[in-house]
Amino acid sequence: MHGWEYKKKLVGDYALLAVDVREQMNISRMLPSGDAVSVIGATVFAVGWNDDFIIAQQHEPSQGTHTGTRVTNFYLLRISDGTVWGPLTAEEFRTERVQQGVSSDLDFTLVLHDLQ
Repeated sequence: MHGWEYKKKLVGDYALLAVDVREQMNISRMLPSGDAVSVIGATVFAVGWNDDFIIAQQHEPSQGTHTGTRVTNFYLLRISDGTVWGPLTAEEFRTERVQQGVSSDLDFTLVLHDLQ
């Protein structure tokens, strides 16, 4: 049995998951064995999903004592085949959303403010 720090099923085989600490928050594909494979790495802090896509915002984990400006990366994940676009800038994300036919109604409905 797996003892996750945080686990929330999103859609299909995908979950928002942190193994030991919340800063490890990622989007993973859950395997039949109960194990998980990360598809969008830490630290994911905002997600939205529907039957077709998952959208995510992520900060890369800090390196050592570096305290520079945190860059926000954006991702798209297509559920039907597991294709991931990202990391993208906000502008690239808006463009890719349109090109992939992601509904304009899909928004970041789950925001983990402590990781933002």
